[in-house]
Amino acid sequence: MILTAEQLKQISPGTPLERINTFLPFLNKHLPAYGIDTATEVASFLSQVLHESGGLKWMREIWGPTAQQLKYEGRKDLGNIVKGDGKLFMGRGPMQITGRANYTRMSKDMFGDDRLLKNPDLLSLPEYGIQSACIYWKWTKMDKVDDDLHITQETKKVNGGYNG
Repeated sequence: MILTAEQLKQISPGTPLERINTFLPFLNKHLPAYGIDTATEVASFLSQVLHESGGLKWMREIWGPTAQQLKYEGRKDLGNIVKGDGKLFMGRGPMQITGRANYTRMSKDMFGDDRLLKNPDLLSLPEYGIQSACIYWKWTKMDKVDDDLHITQETKKVNGGYNG
């Protein structure tokens, strides 16, 4: 399934066409490469990505730091074991990949090395951001959930709840 700018604009009318055209080639490249290729799967994926990224606007977590963001520091479940990891490995990409452990795993899956640990901002770039969202979709087995149209289950897996 190939997406068009017109389809994305209809799905996300608040997203500027320039932004859509920036991301469209990477969506069309990575969605089928990661098996997100039926209308249902693409719709499910886009609903989560467009929500998490504010219509492809935010590829990097807005850092306050908030009280919640301060809690990233030292969180072993995120692999944040080095002082400064909380901010360094803040959410990036349209699925907001967060934490040293996730960056390590993502780097290995994307590049076969640790380049994201050396340059975490790579996930803020459109191509790597979309690719990381596709990989995350597979990690969390969302492709199994989206086939059944369980949008609330998808939302809880991506966001941890139903906020927003």
